[in-house]
Amino acid sequence: MPRILIRSGKRPEEVVSPETTLAANIFGANSGNYLFSHAAHRMLSRADVTLDPYGLGAPSMPAEQINEEYDHLVLPMANSFRPGYMPSLKKLTSLIESLTIPVTVLSVGAQATTDMDTGHLRALDGTVKKFVGAVLDRSPRIGVRGALTAEYLTELGFKDVEPIGCPSMFLNGPNFELRDPTPALDYDSRISFSVTPRVKEMGPITTNHIQKFRNLRLIPQDDISLAAMLWASEPKNIDRYSEMPFHPQHPLFTEDKARFFVDATPWIEYMGTIDFAFGDRIHGNVAALLAGTPAFLLAHDSRVLELAEHHKIPHMLVTDVTPDMDALTFAQMADMAPLRNAHAANWEIFSRYLADQGLAHAFDAPTDIAAFDATVAAAPLPSVVHAITGTPGIEDVSDRVQWLYRRLALSERKARTTAQTVEHLSASTQAVEPMRTQLRKQAARIVELDRAINELRATPMPRTLWSDIKPRLRKLKSRFRRAQ
Repeated sequence: MPRILIRSGKRPEEVVSPETTLAANIFGANSGNYLFSHAAHRMLSRADVTLDPYGLGAPSMPAEQINEEYDHLVLPMANSFRPGYMPSLKKLTSLIESLTIPVTVLSVGAQATTDMDTGHLRALDGTVKKFVGAVLDRSPRIGVRGALTAEYLTELGFKDVEPIGCPSMFLNGPNFELRDPTPALDYDSRISFSVTPRVKEMGPITTNHIQKFRNLRLIPQDDISLAAMLWASEPKNIDRYSEMPFHPQHPLFTEDKARFFVDATPWIEYMGTIDFAFGDRIHGNVAALLAGTPAFLLAHDSRVLELAEHHKIPHMLVTDVTPDMDALTFAQMADMAPLRNAHAANWEIFSRYLADQGLAHAFDAPTDIAAFDATVAAAPLPSVVHAITGTPGIEDVSDRVQWLYRRLALSERKARTTAQTVEHLSASTQAVEPMRTQLRKQAARIVELDRAINELRATPMPRTLWSDIKPRLRKLKSRFRRAQ
């Protein structure tokens, strides 16, 4: 049975709490990563194949072990040709250069501005060329997100490059069921939207929609928002009066109008209850489209623009949005016909790419797809995260306190073990110093958990809710003091 090692934060059916998702960065600081990794798992999950995820960085296991235990390395990727990702790309390249098995890239992209100018990427050329060269030594072609990335790699001298779009758009293979925006869309309709922290144009757009739409819902995707919603953590450089919805005291959080998902399936299911979605995040819109909900992208850079153009997702530049525009305007502009018409041809390109890579997809084996879906459906995945500064129920807060409690207990056990080891090795200064360093790290972790609990205690909540959790917080606080 072929074994495939796949770049993915976790298995789609693996249950990981929102707290651990954030603390261990399982989602790569962006829940959009779950959509394309989930799609890759689903399309490759055949009964005659074993899929093992290794995370979102470079595999931690040595190349020799991968060569011995696996038959293929599959890399679902995103906008990896950008300055901030270069250290990770170098590590991944170094590993690939030592592999003797096939390597398949499922859509990698360059990041540029909306004018599609790749001039600023010149400083990355050497690292990118080394990565692409290593892949092409183990693959017939490299799949990229769209025309911009294909042109960039062609300029670097590569010929075996093919635009294949994003795997997330092929969650259902050749099928794509999509309803048209309802003509009855109004200010009482259920509207959702997504926002990227650095896209400042979304501030006034957010305020405009808060004022107009009573059933507005924000669907955040980033680690800043998840920290704000779980722990009321305040982001740097964004104050409570900012129009950008990232501070825990923003009205969308305090009025419980934000929903965060840490798994693809609950996210897509929720988007099926929405009438219309828009925003500047590509996967925020893709999640809606996969649920059959019409969506409209406000493009802010090349990474989202080239995907919108490849898949014919309705869009406009966020810089072209005028103050009089809102979701009703976007819905009128959202022509879904080009997307529907292009999907069959795009799937043909994508599925042929898989076949040429020696990868069989599961859409030719309906029973395998059904088995995958049944496994995911049976998993007790976290449903949704509500902001703690809103009106969370006792279960929401209880889950977070219990998670802190478990983390504290783990830190205390590690601290005790380290202290015992230091004492045992006290005769050897050379051996003791690393242990002391480890002990200091464990103490720092306990202090950090202490801070998180204090933030939780400082969060305004209904009096009845506090009366339920105060005794547990006191117990945690007491244990912290003893541990320190």
